[in-house]
Amino acid sequence: MQLYLNFMDKVTLLTKYLLVLIVTLMTFLVFIQVPGRYLFNSTPAYLSEIATYCLIWTAFIGSSLAFTYKKHVSLTLFIKKLKGKKAKFTIFMSNIFVLGFLVILLLSTITFAVSSWEQMSATLGFRITWPALGAPLGTLLMIMQVVRNMIDQRGS
Repeated sequence: MQLYLNFMDKVTLLTKYLLVLIVTLMTFLVFIQVPGRYLFNSTPAYLSEIATYCLIWTAFIGSSLAFTYKKHVSLTLFIKKLKGKKAKFTIFMSNIFVLGFLVILLLSTITFAVSSWEQMSATLGFRITWPALGAPLGTLLMIMQVVRNMIDQRGS
């Protein structure tokens, strides 16, 4: 178990760095577009497309960090009223349902990414599969973080 937790610490650190890189790139691209539109009345269309793809990756990878720090949306009203084993069991079952949902989401996002292989990007000319891979990657990271949270809960 400790080996997995150490591995997840490294994954979390890499996830943070990747997220900082993507958000910085997205901010830079949007920042370039604003003066371009108002000063020159045009900007390259591919800047907007890259920023959109960065947003997709940010949403999914950022969600995995929300699971890491337990900042995701959850209903804690009932859990706060429970004590001891009942609270732990309720949290455990909640994590099981979340895992089930995430596994279904992972399979769906993989299916989407694979099925979009023939589709090309409008302005950049590469396959839509590459930006679509942010969804399965982020979902896989979410699954790994939920498992980590379950291990942490079991230890406490």
